[in-house]
Amino acid sequence: MGCDSLIELELVDYQGRLIRANKYCNSDLFWACRGAGGGNFGVIVSMTFQLQEPTDCPVTLVRFYYVGTTREKQAQVMNVWQNWLPGLDKRMTIVASFYNAEGEGLGIFATGFFYGSSARAREILQPFAEVEGFRVELETSSFLEAVKKVEETYPPSEKFKSTGRFVQRRYSPSELKNIADLIQVPAGGSVYAAVSFYAMGGEIMCVGKRETAFFYRDARYIMGIQSVWTEDSAAEENRKWVRGRFEYIKSITEGSYVNFPISKLRNYECEYFGENAKRLDKVNKKYDPYNVFKFPQGLR
Repeated sequence: MGCDSLIELELVDYQGRLIRANKYCNSDLFWACRGAGGGNFGVIVSMTFQLQEPTDCPVTLVRFYYVGTTREKQAQVMNVWQNWLPGLDKRMTIVASFYNAEGEGLGIFATGFFYGSSARAREILQPFAEVEGFRVELETSSFLEAVKKVEETYPPSEKFKSTGRFVQRRYSPSELKNIADLIQVPAGGSVYAAVSFYAMGGEIMCVGKRETAFFYRDARYIMGIQSVWTEDSAAEENRKWVRGRFEYIKSITEGSYVNFPISKLRNYECEYFGENAKRLDKVNKKYDPYNVFKFPQGLR
């Protein structure tokens, strides 16, 4: 995670003072900003990151999808995912989306990186290939080239609402069917609705839950839901659509991902930061005692 590579930051506090924070100086603030620094405590004006050691290993850009997707197939692939992910080689990371798009209908698309050869990537993906309709594209390139190709798939801007929760367990066939059902009938005016699975595990789990403010390190993956629209008149209906379906996802998950926030979330500090919430409140009162940096769902 990005917060695990952060080694120092500079922050302007409520009195206008420039504060430096790292492992040895203002270490409590540094701890808090590694996972909960978005708008809390002050204005961060600089960040220093530790670069990863260079490697000669190739990067394989992974993309796979299915021809002839149905609701049943979406649930089937979700099941493959949840059984495949726990033992996944930590050199691979994948985001899988189960969607319903205007003009296309139901689909499944996944993309990610594998820090190794395309031949080995194909072997790792074999469980997905056992589901009918599987198609895969593997391309070896430099890391930067792979990142740029992923970037090209995103539009320069779009109107959307998205949120996500942490998955801690396997789901039953009936639960997987319920998850697939969430996107079978999109909101009026929606051009794309999806449930997406963002892989966790790997290096994320090598850091303790209390070592940084990011608490949910033992989660298997993040389950996100989103809807995209083009006309402003469709905005409210799409927002309600996401909010309504979020309630089911909330009932089968534990904790919300702070980078995918959602309004009107009860007890949001504990939902976003788990058992680290109390310590974060203490840090907030120390560095922003008058709550100058106040915003919806900010630390209070």
